[in-house]
Amino acid sequence: MSDFEPTEPCSVQTCLNFKMDDQGSYHLNFQMKIFFDVPVYRLTRNKYESEQRAFIQREMLADGDRNVQEMYRRDPAQKKFMENHFTRVYGGCWQFNEIIGFIRLYFFFSQIRGQYWRVRAKRITRTRKKLFDFFDHKVTFEEEVPEGSTNHQIYSLIQKYLARAQNEPRVKRFYVDISVLENVGPYIDWNTLMKKNTRK
Repeated sequence: MSDFEPTEPCSVQTCLNFKMDDQGSYHLNFQMKIFFDVPVYRLTRNKYESEQRAFIQREMLADGDRNVQEMYRRDPAQKKFMENHFTRVYGGCWQFNEIIGFIRLYFFFSQIRGQYWRVRAKRITRTRKKLFDFFDHKVTFEEEVPEGSTNHQIYSLIQKYLARAQNEPRVKRFYVDISVLENVGPYIDWNTLMKKNTRK
């Protein structure tokens, strides 16, 4: 099946039909029905929190100023206040704040596919000012779902697709977080969902 360019990449609610052009030829008009958004993080939680702790420690040491350290010793509340302050200065918690993109999963007939959305930036750095853009209609090549596949088999193919996406050159240095999908994936009726999302 040939690749396609989404007619309205910003649309979430979608449809599938054929339209005739001015020359009398029919063209497939396909718009995605997204069934899951998988976040892509700039880095893993462990690495982010390790770098954050190092930053806070450097700032709290204040170049080894003994007066500052004595103040912290005498006033634990002030020490806690400054720790919270530097935590926010660094960028806050990892959860959500470090997301730099999304893989928007959808079914295309018997295939698993995923759009790639990413922040608009030449260099991906630690920042809280983000603008997400449509990046590509296909983050990696599609995964075919064989006829008669069970729900478990479809879910395994979705995991396989995302594992391949993680190793794509433009995604490899980031972190595809599938933790939420792993929590719900084994309990979803993927067969019914696939039929519903590919129905006209």
